[in-house]
Amino acid sequence: MSETHGTAHRWSAALHRGLAKVSARVLHTPDLQVRAPVVTDYGCGNRRVRFVAMRHIAPPAFYAAAADAVRRAKEDGYVHFYEWVDLYALDETGQRKVRRLTSIMPMPDAYGAVAREVGAKLDIELVAQDNAALLGLVNDLDVCADITPEEFLRRVEAATGGIELRDEDLETPLSEPVSDPIPQKLWIGAVIDGRNVDLAQAVHASEHERIVITFGAAHEPGWLAEMRLREPGWEPLSAGAPGAAP
Repeated sequence: MSETHGTAHRWSAALHRGLAKVSARVLHTPDLQVRAPVVTDYGCGNRRVRFVAMRHIAPPAFYAAAADAVRRAKEDGYVHFYEWVDLYALDETGQRKVRRLTSIMPMPDAYGAVAREVGAKLDIELVAQDNAALLGLVNDLDVCADITPEEFLRRVEAATGGIELRDEDLETPLSEPVSDPIPQKLWIGAVIDGRNVDLAQAVHASEHERIVITFGAAHEPGWLAEMRLREPGWEPLSAGAPGAAP
């Protein structure tokens, strides 16, 4: 039976050993204690986009500030475009292939375990992003502007030349990390750059003149470049201060 996010995970000793390796990488992430996302307004003619630069792991105050940014934008007539690929919707083989990219399933429950591990080392409270907390604020004008999990898997398999599962990948419970992830340079373009194109196209084609975006911070520069390919007039209207927007 496929293990999903609905399964009660028992965090084993093997899991904690694997998390120690993953958390060692996260420890080098800059500004883990930042308490609000960078919010930047962009404009082109009459159109406006407010980009709320998200993180997978941050203090609770960060996500409260992100929710407040979305709420204020929607009160001002913005429609919310959000990031979300439900990789648990893949079958078990697909999930095991995705786990090979980063050694853990890149989903909130796994990020939450890493957040607790890193937070304990730094003596700060860290949590994973809860996407649902950004939805349904003020109204239900929330649009998933991301790709399907099947398309995600297709792209990373194309980028890597196919993902073969080792005995370790097949035998290790999906709730636990595996060793030797596939080098990021082989698949990061498919995960980041390709989705920047999709997001830009969704914004460009939208009938809405005001859009607030909650996507990972790594997407913002590439998304803006893609927007300018479609309409060169897109420019920042605000300095992008944490938690701030005009």
